[in-house]
Amino acid sequence: FASTCNLTSLLDRDIKYVVVCVLGLQPVFPEKINYLQIPLIDKETQDIYQFFDSVADHIHNVLQTTDDGILVHCRC
Repeated sequence: FASTCNLTSLLDRDIKYVVVCVLGLQPVFPEKINYLQIPLIDKETQDIYQFFDSVADHIHNVLQTTDDGILVHCRC
């Protein structure tokens, strides 16, 4: 999580897109980074399968239309 709070670190790695897989975590740099928020709770019983297609489509779209990096992260 700490690496997503360092704008210089993100931009140095050409990361302009972040998929946030945490319920309630707000974007830190919405003016500089494009965020996709996935409302997940870090529990064994959380159904993450329901998000696979939309997240995969998003990642595919970013990689096909830009040269920018994309980071997927959760709280842990």
